[in-house]
Amino acid sequence: MKADHAQVNRLLKTARGQIDGILKMVEEDRYCLDISSQIMAAQSILKKANRMVLRAHMDCCVREAVASPMRSWRSWPPCWISWQNKTTPAGEHLLFDGCF
Repeated sequence: MKADHAQVNRLLKTARGQIDGILKMVEEDRYCLDISSQIMAAQSILKKANRMVLRAHMDCCVREAVASPMRSWRSWPPCWISWQNKTTPAGEHLLFDGCF
């Protein structure tokens, strides 16, 4: 992973702490909207961490794969290949289908 490890770790640990707090709130039978608010806050933190990981993936892994000579589609990272074994009307094989 090429993302900033320290920042992603901090975000994930913060989300974990928040989820632990939410579990405690549920056990204490706290007000539903308070619990919902905390769930949305945890989702926001996880979404931010996910954006950082995906941005780093696009900036590094995908860019390197596109820039490198095409040896074989089988050597490309499976996380961004969607092999459908489709053909064009001209009979050419399509390697990608909605990769991004």
